[in-house]
Amino acid sequence: MKGSGTGSISGAGMYKHLGVKLNSDGACQKDGRSGCGGVIRGSDGKWLGGFAKYIGRCSAFVAKLWGVYEGLKYVKNMGLAAVEVNVDSLAVVEALKRKTNSNVTRGALINRIWQLVDLDWEVNVKHVYRESNQCVDALANEEYSLCEDTRFF
Repeated sequence: MKGSGTGSISGAGMYKHLGVKLNSDGACQKDGRSGCGGVIRGSDGKWLGGFAKYIGRCSAFVAKLWGVYEGLKYVKNMGLAAVEVNVDSLAVVEALKRKTNSNVTRGALINRIWQLVDLDWEVNVKHVYRESNQCVDALANEEYSLCEDTRFF
């Protein structure tokens, strides 16, 4: 996917081609406290960075969107030109592909994600099974329990 106003989100696997993978996730407690996290790795599996963020109170779906948004910001700030984003929620991947959502909170966050996608770089969003996203699931769950802002690793 190219940016410059022509961004798109596909499910085609481009990880080996792109060389950078972002696994992101979001989590929500029963009381609504939520967090998100992400891990960025090279195609060789080498750790490039990670983050965990306390969001406040929201749904698990919105927390997962926050994980994608914060992860894309982090990757772009690292100066990387392309990324494959792995998310363990098919509903999130499909909502991002549709590019719109009637829910005000979700819609605004999806728009912010697309503002990042539309920059001059390649972004591929792919659904993965929860088992392959366990590390970022732990980061997301840890952050809402600490109620801190954002931590970078």
